[in-house]
Amino acid sequence: MHAVPVIAALLAVGCVNPYEQPGPNSPHALVKVRLAYHDHPGPQLAERVRINDYDIVLPPDESGRATPVTEPVRVRPELAAWSISSNFYHTYTTTTMTTTTYSCGTSTCSRTTPTTMTHTVSDGSCQKSVTFLPQVGAMYLLQYDFLAANQCSLVCLQQFSAGNGQFTTEPCPIVVIAKN
Repeated sequence: MHAVPVIAALLAVGCVNPYEQPGPNSPHALVKVRLAYHDHPGPQLAERVRINDYDIVLPPDESGRATPVTEPVRVRPELAAWSISSNFYHTYTTTTMTTTTYSCGTSTCSRTTPTTMTHTVSDGSCQKSVTFLPQVGAMYLLQYDFLAANQCSLVCLQQFSAGNGQFTTEPCPIVVIAKN
């Protein structure tokens, strides 16, 4: 319910190219993107989940993802490059005095005004990618674990129903590329 204003705000500044999921009646697979943070090296969190050149818009979270989040995404049965990144950061502001000169009649005048700048400092980030070919009707889990700055993992698992709401998992059978 809060995602619409967030999406609208991000689109207004050109930061997000949202992924359009296929309709429920179109051929698709289901990918559950699960993000778990085992360390929080900074007070603020920026995260990004991408499929090819599109962003998966995650629900907002004011707690810096203190608890894991899982976002189900319907995807087309085509080769897809997934990338998940997160950056914990903090900001601070500085104020400097800026002097400008300008012509005022027959002389030169000057004016000094304060200029405030906000700086962003990364406290710890990590990024992982995987490419695989989802099959129609299949269910997958992309498990991203942030362990510490520059230490994270991304595992692709195919899930199979074992009944009673339980699942068994196997590594994704068609992982094409897995990189740092």
